[in-house]
Amino acid sequence: METEIEELMVIAQAVCEKIIGLMGIEGYVRVKRDDNDILVDISGEDLGMLIGRNGKTLDCLQFIINLICARKSSKRKRIVIDIAGYRKRQMDRLTDMAKRAADEASATKSEVALEPMPTYQRYTIHSLLQTDKRVTTLSQGEGEERQIVVIPNS
Repeated sequence: METEIEELMVIAQAVCEKIIGLMGIEGYVRVKRDDNDILVDISGEDLGMLIGRNGKTLDCLQFIINLICARKSSKRKRIVIDIAGYRKRQMDRLTDMAKRAADEASATKSEVALEPMPTYQRYTIHSLLQTDKRVTTLSQGEGEERQIVVIPNS
């Protein structure tokens, strides 16, 4: 089992290095693991093209790396890619957004609808507010217009 995970780590690193090389981007790829995921960190100069607008290129790169690794191993491990700390900054932004929405919903006793966002961002907000006794959350809408609504508890 450990050998398969180490093999996935090597594949993820090699594929990331190949892709950024083909894009003409100079970057350093470091791979590590935590309890649940394989974490790939890409650092370097001028990585904006690799992140893309609102992280869309980063999301696509992560999706492709996950597909490649899933086909190479029977062991399912999620591969999370971060570029120049983008995911950390994004998590900080989502945490702040969730806290402000919960505060507003609780203070005004009215629902607060957040901007439409991708699935993993909605999941993060739901998770962050799950333990906040003041509010509950739900997702509404379809496709790219799906958004979270923060609802005050009575």
